[in-house]
Amino acid sequence: EESNLKFVPYCRSEAKVGILDVEINRRNIFSAVPVCEDPTKVPIPLGILNSGENRIIFKTNNFYITNKLIFDFLV
Repeated sequence: EESNLKFVPYCRSEAKVGILDVEINRRNIFSAVPVCEDPTKVPIPLGILNSGENRIIFKTNNFYITNKLIFDFLV
């Protein structure tokens, strides 16, 4: 079994890029300075996923727009 989150970070200014944190159900799964406009794939530990509803939060000190959130679940 495997689960992944895919997203593309878009940065207002590459000169001011900071750390992007991604949490699922209050567990941090990603904490790094992303490469602007580069697709990012993050494995999701299956133990943190709930049956039904899950909460995902993106946090940063700088402005990002992330589109095309894709979740892959392989059983």
